[in-house]
Amino acid sequence: MNAVNVATAVNSLWKQAKREARDIAKEQRRDLRQAHRRGEEGHRRGETRDSEAARDRVGTKLSHDPRLPKLLRLVREKGDELHARAVSGVMHGLGVLHADLRALPTSRWTARFEKSFTAKLASALSSRVETTAAEMNAQEVAIAYNACAKYDALGERLTPNAWLALASAASKESVRFTS
Repeated sequence: MNAVNVATAVNSLWKQAKREARDIAKEQRRDLRQAHRRGEEGHRRGETRDSEAARDRVGTKLSHDPRLPKLLRLVREKGDELHARAVSGVMHGLGVLHADLRALPTSRWTARFEKSFTAKLASALSSRVETTAAEMNAQEVAIAYNACAKYDALGERLTPNAWLALASAASKESVRFTS
């Protein structure tokens, strides 16, 4: 797999996972409505948080999928080949997997492994942020910042030079943020 394939895989994974969570929540709401119409007790509207429960279910399934760590290793290994859009896209994908689906880090990974792995992954992405930030457009800069807000472990591990590069890119693109 090359870097483009890896970035596409991360992007496709979070989109597919969110779509699956949405479909599960929709099915749960339909089942609740049908049970309510039949007059079954314990099936009142609003009794469960369908979307959150569905995201947790999908995130748990993902976190136990042995392919996820393999994909994350590929991100780390191919990180130095990512272009500006791919860097922000991968960062965004990791943010969604972590914050929205709770798939990162997984409970079966040891804390030491997760810390070490995240540090290596963030290091690879951090060096690419430094290298590619000047090429990022306004949307890509915003996506990168948002990803760091969603996945704090990633943001915490970006180097000061990576943050400076993002800030410089944001400053350069600031005209486009407001237009």
